[in-house]
Amino acid sequence: MTTNAISAWIIPLKGHAFDLEDLPIYLFGSPVTVIKRETGFFMQISTSVIGDDSERIADVANEYLSLINGAAALFFNDFHPLELGDGFFGIDANGDIAHTVIQARSVVMRMKAGHVVIAVNGEALPDERTGAMSNILRCATEDRGKADALALIGRPSPTWSELYLVFELVEANIGGGMYSEGWISKADANRFRRTANSYTALGKAARHGKDTAQPPSTLLTHCAATDLMRNLVVRWFKHGSLG
Repeated sequence: MTTNAISAWIIPLKGHAFDLEDLPIYLFGSPVTVIKRETGFFMQISTSVIGDDSERIADVANEYLSLINGAAALFFNDFHPLELGDGFFGIDANGDIAHTVIQARSVVMRMKAGHVVIAVNGEALPDERTGAMSNILRCATEDRGKADALALIGRPSPTWSELYLVFELVEANIGGGMYSEGWISKADANRFRRTANSYTALGKAARHGKDTAQPPSTLLTHCAATDLMRNLVVRWFKHGSLG
């Protein structure tokens, strides 16, 4: 352990290696990212985001975890949400442990964080994945609606009510533009609404206990509804990044 100033906090992440391995690339350049060290994968939060106050780390880490899970869900259909592990550490600018807040199962961390470089004939080439999620996290931290939509879509199995809230958040921000721009068809939106609101169709999973309209003749499956809302959120974030 060094006595150098803390430049970032790192928190162990729990999840499948398949879901974790590309996140350092996709979040490259973000003040909150994922890094790989000798002992596994960690969320890294720059002190520019949280300062050196260790008491806030758990809350901030949980907030960003929901955003990272949501951002990953936009890129990977089969992504399994991550969880925070035990303990967290402060590291200095060299990646060395500068402060241990809670010892995590006698973990010994020695390897510094690195970054992935793709090279052909010895020459590094740009990787289109690099930093692809960073702008999503930035947009989410600047817009409560986008943050909530991202957190909801990143859950393991969002409820119909949660999916409907995602729909309403996009609609409240974009209005009829989501139809004119081709983000979703009016037919799909109507089918989604009528399925989500139908107690006859969904029982206790429905948004309401009393049908206000007939359910559609062909119900939208939960999987299809999730994909529909995920695509809507993708379009929303792409639209915001152009502004």
